[in-house]
Amino acid sequence: MDDFTIGRSEDNNYVINDSSVSSNHAKIVIGEDFKSFTLHDLNSTNGTKINGQSVLCKKIDKKTHIQLGIHPLNMNDFFELLKAYILKNRTDFSKEFSSLEVVEKKYLTQKHLASKYFKLKSGFIRGGITIGLLIFIMKTNILSIDKESKMFLMIGVGTIGGLISTASVSEKRLKHKLDDLYVEFTEKFNCPKCNFDLSSKSWKFWRSKKNCLKCNCKWVN
Repeated sequence: MDDFTIGRSEDNNYVINDSSVSSNHAKIVIGEDFKSFTLHDLNSTNGTKINGQSVLCKKIDKKTHIQLGIHPLNMNDFFELLKAYILKNRTDFSKEFSSLEVVEKKYLTQKHLASKYFKLKSGFIRGGITIGLLIFIMKTNILSIDKESKMFLMIGVGTIGGLISTASVSEKRLKHKLDDLYVEFTEKFNCPKCNFDLSSKSWKFWRSKKNCLKCNCKWVN
């Protein structure tokens, strides 16, 4: 990626309208990780200061105080422009795209566990209610009736237990949980460069495409 240039001239990436700033005052060399930055003074007339000290070359970050000539940089605005420059000019997002596989696996695991928990909870409640009703019936000697009546009574107990457990463990609660997981997933499962939504297909499907269908950035080397 080309260096990010700073100066008074209009052909710079970051233009500063200040007479103490040279036409081509400094440049930022962007690291291969796109997160590390080194400032180089380009033999400017009035020099460059970082944290109050004159420098020709020094690594910088958001906490750094930079002064070109007598002009102090607004570091928040500066790094926003630098970030936008990188996003616009960078084409290889294979590392970030690879991490989306983990995002997808986490979502599918959480979805499976939520459904499994709902079924287990429903089953425990059904079993507890059914056993409780049977114990009550046995203690009240209702089971001293004939076999055919016992069978219908047992079926009725199981049915009642099922109905009560279904009412106790609401499927709406499960649906809300799954909806929340899906929303969280769709917020993260996007093209690393343009945020194109990828949730309609699997990570393996998008991997086979190798490039984003919207911005054409590279996903797979």
